[in-house]
Amino acid sequence: MASLLFTSPYIDNNGNSLSSGKIYTYAAGTTTPKATYTTSAATIANTNPVILDSSGFAQIWLTGSYKIEVRDSNDVVLRTLDNVNDYPAGSSASTEWVASTLTPTFISSTSFSVLGNQTADLQVGRRIRITDSSTLYGTITTSVFTTLTTVTVLLDSGAITGIITAFALGFASVNNPSISPRTIAGLSGVYNGGTAGGTANALTLTVPGLGSSWGVGTTFVFKPSATSTTNSTVNINGVGAGNIVRPTSTGTTATVGGEIINNVMCVLVYDGTNYVLSGSFSGQIAGTTWTGPSRTSGTTYTNTTPYYRAVLVNALSTTGCVVTVGGTAILSQTNTQYMPIFFLVPPGATYVVTAGSGISSWAELG
Repeated sequence: MASLLFTSPYIDNNGNSLSSGKIYTYAAGTTTPKATYTTSAATIANTNPVILDSSGFAQIWLTGSYKIEVRDSNDVVLRTLDNVNDYPAGSSASTEWVASTLTPTFISSTSFSVLGNQTADLQVGRRIRITDSSTLYGTITTSVFTTLTTVTVLLDSGAITGIITAFALGFASVNNPSISPRTIAGLSGVYNGGTAGGTANALTLTVPGLGSSWGVGTTFVFKPSATSTTNSTVNINGVGAGNIVRPTSTGTTATVGGEIINNVMCVLVYDGTNYVLSGSFSGQIAGTTWTGPSRTSGTTYTNTTPYYRAVLVNALSTTGCVVTVGGTAILSQTNTQYMPIFFLVPPGATYVVTAGSGISSWAELG
């Protein structure tokens, strides 16, 4: 009996249904075409390639091991997966766990070892069910072979004890998945990153079950443990630091500090390169208290915050006063003695007030 490849629509790299896409199938590790079938009986072969319908669906039933190539309607290759198998011997579509024949040896409350190099199956990010004094569930976080394969697990709850006797792996592998089209297209969803680790400007997140790759639009929700002070990065599941950027009216720009606030829930959306802070900071003014910083006439200052800064100045001049923001003169008065001047400074912009007789008072908000 054949087994069904996918039950959900295929999607493209932008998360849209792969309308009229093409699925080429080959014998695993080769370019030799291999038939798939229209039903579980495996009596009627599909065309090769299989042409997806307008919603990205198709009935593709497997027998054995395949290499699968996903293309768009113009035959542009979107992704290739090798060693995609039908259901393993002893399992069926009704079970989500594949029992291992290996015997685990207790190391610690979060780790165990097995004989031989088993890293191909014990993949980082793969779900695992452990038979111990109770049944434990978790996600593999490290899998390293030296003389044995040592596995570290992030458990949903509980701890491994010396009673560990067996384990089973989640049916979907991480490196060569065989059931989820969302994995083929690149994972996209909303994930809970818990409380961030790392430092204020170099955050780390551990997301169980996610693995080491994700697609455009993948969203991470987490709680920072410190307020950022400069350009920030995030390292998710140990894949390497990625830049955190913020939206502007023309695109995105580097964070400058203050956008990520201690204990205030934060949302990042992956754009394929960077992690974009959800929501725009444009138009916001930080703070609720006016301050009186030491400022002088003719000196250029910079708004280093990610927010707009409000400035209120009383100038002393009968000969004139000029206010310049971001290199553009926004106000020029010929007589401003004791005249209040109010203006806003965009994030990252410079500003300077030049008054012939100096400044009587200067206050800022933000």
